[in-house]
Parts: sequence; C-alpha cells; structure tokens
Amino acid sequence: MKEIYPPRYEIIEALNMTSATFVRKFAQKLGLFVTNSRQEDIANEISKIFLEEDDIETIRLEAYQRKVNHSLSGFTISSNTEDFSLAKNFNALLERGDFKKGIKLNSLRKLGEDEIYKGAYSYIRKKPARIELLQHEENSFDFYLKRTENGDWNVEIDSTRPTDLKELIDLFEPTLRRDQESLSTLDERFLSTKNSITFFDGLSKFGQSEGWNIDQISHVSIRRNQSDSEESIESEELEQNDLDGISQAIIEGRNLRENPFIENAISSGFNFSAMSYEFEHSKLPYRFEIRAEFKGRPKVFEVTIVKYYEIKGTEKIKNDYTLSSKEHFDLRSKFWNFSKSVFEGLKNKN
Repeated sequence: MKEIYPPRYEIIEALNMTSATFVRKFAQKLGLFVTNSRQEDIANEISKIFLEEDDIETIRLEAYQRKVNHSLSGFTISSNTEDFSLAKNFNALLERGDFKKGIKLNSLRKLGEDEIYKGAYSYIRKKPARIELLQHEENSFDFYLKRTENGDWNVEIDSTRPTDLKELIDLFEPTLRRDQESLSTLDERFLSTKNSITFFDGLSKFGQSEGWNIDQISHVSIRRNQSDSEESIESEELEQNDLDGISQAIIEGRNLRENPFIENAISSGFNFSAMSYEFEHSKLPYRFEIRAEFKGRPKVFEVTIVKYYEIKGTEKIKNDYTLSSKEHFDLRSKFWNFSKSVFEGLKNKN
C-alpha cells in the first residue's frame, strides 16, 4: 500500500531534528539556494516543494540518526566441532533467504588476513512518534564476526537501538545445532550481587597497559536484586558528590566492597547495573568518559562512549574531540572485550 504524503509541518519538524549542514546540502540538492538563512527558514522552504519518496526517506533516516548514540553489545557462539564457521553459517542463511520479511542483509566482507568479517543488517519497526513521518523506523547497524584463538566466535554489534542485539540473536539462533553449538551473552543474571560489585570495580583497570588510568566515576546506577522476578525497580542515580569514597577506592586500588555505601547496598539486596568511568592517558593529551551498563530484557551488557576530550594547556582544559568512526568502534570493542574477560572470570560464582 502506498504511503500517504506527509503534511508540511511533519517535514519541517523532521528537518529541524537534523543538522543545519544537512538541511543546507539537501536544499542545494533540490536546486534551492539560500544564503544566510536559519535552519528553520530553509526547512520551511523545502516543505513547499513536492518531494520524491527517496527524498522523504533520506530526511527520515537523517532525523533518526541524529537522535541516537552508538553502543556496542554482543554475544559468543561456541562449538564442540573444530570446523565450525559462523561466517559460513551466515552465508548459507543469506543464500537460502531464510530470514524474516522486512530484514535486509548484506554479504559479509572479510577484513584483513584474520577471520574477522563485517556485515550489515537493517529492519523496519513501528514505534510511537508524535508525527506520522517518524512512526516507521528503519534501523540499520553493522556487526562483526570474529573467530577467537580457542575457536569461539564473538559477534560484536555496532548498535543504535536496544532491539538490535535481539534481532541478531534471533537471526543466528535457528542456524545452530543444539547438540554442538551454544550462544551466550553477558547477562546480568549470571552475576551475584557481590560479583556485580567486583565486576564494575574490575572495569576500572581497563587500558592500563596502554597508558590509560582511571580518574573518576561520574555516576552509578543501582538496582535491587530481582533475579526471581521480571518486575523492574527504577534505578537510583547517584551523582559524583555521592561517590567520592568509591572513586577514591578505585583510584587507590582498594576493593569497592570496602566502601560503607557498598556494604549497605549489598546488605540491602542491590546490584550495580551501570557505571560511567573517566580515563585519562598518562602521556597523551586525551581523556574519555565511557558508560558500562546492563540494559534491556534480559539485561545484557553494552558500552557507550559518552565523551572524548583533548586536554589543552597547563590548566588541563577539556575540549570535545571527535574520533573517526573506526577509532570510536575500536575503543568500544576493546572495552567490551576487556569487560567480557572480567565477566567470564566471575560468571556463576557465588
């Protein structure tokens, strides 16, 4: 069924969700040249032009992409057979077309000599939105298949939506032979309350061999332990002035469980569910803030870069610094894999 052409006010509002640079370039593409005009004025002029379906879709996608941050989540597929290849499984699935309607998959691209492959996945989902133009959202994300030294396959997802992880799990799970292959995630339910504290404490040691040192924890989220219930309690957000003792404990290398607040949290049945860490490099003028979090249903681990800074001057003024898309992904990937190694050392331990 052909979609109804959106009203002018929806086009204007969607354009105003994008950047001024995008709106100016889009206007030029349409043959509309406006100088020294505000973004709102250019959007208003564009809305007067009858747009092609591809143009409307371009606006829709740009409006969505401006609203999201990229996180990294993932899972591991293990096999008891030496010749198992997740890349071959994916290629066979792609050749059969054995996936849900509305899903678009790209062929895998091998990166370098190692068994690392990059793929792309897109799907349509309907979501509540104030304007109809944005009610049908096309989500797209890249994913990476990486064969590890022990023969397992890590799947890393460059995600923009919490639903992306589930989409890819649902794609791969039916291809696995249950007597030979298994899929595992970094699921919060595998950590006891005590070990959730140890886990987040351990993440502060990230990057030490590369010159990164923990500077502070900017905030933490706690959640009451509800391993026997799906009902969720809203997390209590604690700002830095409530966390001086915990930050000092990490910087000095003391165990987080020594802090009286942590002892109270444990005795009250709370888990740590998220922390934001600020790391500073010992030699280079850079620092970054990264958020580590168990998120979704079930609550699976993901990481998001909150800010990256270049430090200037003797006063150490923080200026926003833009990483390339590869640098951004590589940093999240390193942190996620480090977190995975900490998680696996604690999984299912009391």
